[in-house]
Amino acid sequence: MGDDSGDVLFTNGPYKFTRHPYYVGAALTGIGIYLQLNYGLALLMLPVIIFMLYVIKREDSFLENKFGNRYTEYKSKVGIIPWFY
Repeated sequence: MGDDSGDVLFTNGPYKFTRHPYYVGAALTGIGIYLQLNYGLALLMLPVIIFMLYVIKREDSFLENKFGNRYTEYKSKVGIIPWFY
């Protein structure tokens, strides 16, 4: 994010299901690990998820500026969490 590299908007593969597969995967993995260890520890993921949402918002803004209507259209079809938001 923030550099001039890459002029391609990826919309295939995991990007068909989520705009941010890395963040979704990391959050689900973290929650899963904490749930295996102790249910209370899963609450430790809350600040991490809030931070991820902040980064996602900034990344979406960057991509909207870079790709314009192509990204806006893609964003309207594909959510952050697969099949939901």
